[in-house]
Amino acid sequence: MLYGLVFGLIYGLGLFILPFWAYRRGLMDGLAISKGGEIKKIKPKLPQNGYIDFQKKQESQANDIITSGINNIMTYKGDEQ
Repeated sequence: MLYGLVFGLIYGLGLFILPFWAYRRGLMDGLAISKGGEIKKIKPKLPQNGYIDFQKKQESQANDIITSGINNIMTYKGDEQ
C-alpha cells in the first residue's frame, strides 16, 4: 500500500510538472523563431565513448562464445571424445 502511494505521488508530480516544462519550452522556441533565431534541439544524454567501446567489446566476446558453441554443435559427428 505504501509503495503504491509513493509511486502514485511521484507519478502525479511528474504529470503535473511535465506540462509546465513543455509550455516553457514551446514559449522559448516561439520567441526564438519570432526573433529570427533557431530552435535549440533537445540532445539526449549518451554514454561516453569509452563506455560504448567497452560495451561493444563485451558484446563481441559474448557473440564469439555463442558462435563457437554453435559451431561445435554443428560439427559434432557422434564420435566419442
